[in-house]
Amino acid sequence: MLRKCEMCNGKGHLMLPGLNIGVSCDVCRGKGGFDVPDNKELCPTCGGSRTTTFSIGGLKFAETCKTCYGTGFVDKDDKISGDNPAEDKADSNNPDE
Repeated sequence: MLRKCEMCNGKGHLMLPGLNIGVSCDVCRGKGGFDVPDNKELCPTCGGSRTTTFSIGGLKFAETCKTCYGTGFVDKDDKISGDNPAEDKADSNNPDE
């Protein structure tokens, strides 16, 4: 399934303000969108960009997204709320509940 990139609005490039110069979109890598496999969805943390940013003392840094491990996608059935998967598995194996 093809999803339009929200950063560049599906154009594949961004215009630098005041310079009239187009640069390739870092989020979709110039493609204008994402070819999302049927069993996946765009990562809700990084939006498919594969990186997240943080600031220290006014400086911005980028790091690989820890939710999708830099792939840009997560499984549709993954829980991203921070639940403990080991507890979920233990609960599903307990027939008494």
